[in-house]
Amino acid sequence: MYKGIIFDLDGTLLDTLQGIAFAMNKVLAEHYDKPPFDVSMYRQWIGAGSRNLCSQIGIQRNIADIEQLLTEYTAVYEVAMLQHSPPFHGIPDLLEWLQDHSVPIAIQTNKQHDLAIALVAKMFPDIRFIDVVGLSAKYPKKPAPNAAIAVAKTMALEPSECLFVGDTTIDIKTAIAAQMTSVGVTWGYNDSNQLKEQNPTFIIDYPEQLIAFNALEVSKR
Repeated sequence: MYKGIIFDLDGTLLDTLQGIAFAMNKVLAEHYDKPPFDVSMYRQWIGAGSRNLCSQIGIQRNIADIEQLLTEYTAVYEVAMLQHSPPFHGIPDLLEWLQDHSVPIAIQTNKQHDLAIALVAKMFPDIRFIDVVGLSAKYPKKPAPNAAIAVAKTMALEPSECLFVGDTTIDIKTAIAAQMTSVGVTWGYNDSNQLKEQNPTFIIDYPEQLIAFNALEVSKR
């Protein structure tokens, strides 16, 4: 039985893909006179943070160009994310159930820390997360386990007492590196075959399946 849950954010709790695509395509059109990328391309690029996304676009010649694009993108995304990042179906009910049953919950994401804080406050105003940790200079980005281990400590739990829940192979690698139980979710941005390549402890298809974990009703796949 788990004692706490650490969630990824993008693709796990929130469907942020449309907002990311909208913001970057707007920047490409207005600043670079470039045509938009299809949303399917962004699905491949997200998960490792905004700077990595900017490096994938292919219009930059050097690090300074990437940083410039990141600045432009962030300015647009700060607004777009609040309009284009709905919770996945079943997530609000799941979080309310966990809160009502005193299960400690937290978030660790490769989204920039200030953006993660703002987005969580907007989308989950009534949910108390023990911690929300986004990407900053304090910890290396996932799949490094440092931030996840620190979050477990804030929750007063051992890593082995935590589930780490995410939608990408990066999340599964993070859980394994942190010695946490890994839970891959199929409603996000990696499919089940991609997740299975990393040998997660569990794969689930619906948020409410996490409730069953507390009664040990979910079997390994």
